[in-house]
Amino acid sequence: MLATSLTIIPLLKYDSQNLAEAEEGMPKLNLVADVKYTVKQEQKTFAWILLLLPVAIISAGPLDQWQMYFQSGKTVNSGTISVLMSLSGMLAISLYNRYVSKKPLSNRGQIRLIVVSTVMMAATLLGVVGLKNWYYGSLSLFMLHTMFGSLENMLGGIVLQTTIQTENRRATIMSVANALDAGAEVVILAINGFLSDRFGIGFAWVSLAALGLLIFLLAILGMQSKKLEVEEI
Repeated sequence: MLATSLTIIPLLKYDSQNLAEAEEGMPKLNLVADVKYTVKQEQKTFAWILLLLPVAIISAGPLDQWQMYFQSGKTVNSGTISVLMSLSGMLAISLYNRYVSKKPLSNRGQIRLIVVSTVMMAATLLGVVGLKNWYYGSLSLFMLHTMFGSLENMLGGIVLQTTIQTENRRATIMSVANALDAGAEVVILAINGFLSDRFGIGFAWVSLAALGLLIFLLAILGMQSKKLEVEEI
């Protein structure tokens, strides 16, 4: 880190010059205006942004609390578990690239994978809590949860990118998606913390996973009932 710092510091002046030159041509960020634009001009994209928000209800708690949940006595092997989580995510993406993406998937096929991944995220959390007394069994199911979460996150990003029609506002629209997702996570983590303190971490995970899955499936059904053809999305 020291060697890297000593290498980068002399170059910062060039970065500052480039940034100053680019500032004049950069649009100013205005979240309210950007959301209004997205709702008005990118209705299908905004529908998908809202559709994917319930997934955060399922994943926010486990991603924030896994260290406490898998604590063994006074210690938790967080380093090893962190590496296993990273490897699980990499494995899921590698399997997708090797076997699934060989043939181009239609939007309908990608959406089916998103639904399956979301359902499995909730189901594996139920198994994680149910097998709490079997440490390694519970941890193994948590790795499966991480795999399906990584797959859903990748597919969700692909769908959002392909639905955007206003090319010159692509970065703005993705910023709206990220901002809404971050805001939803703040609320969900507050609720998750309250439930964890009152009823336990396992109860919080399962109840929020069930709620998130229910909202997600109802949103999918609502999208179909409004005849939003997935081939067009």
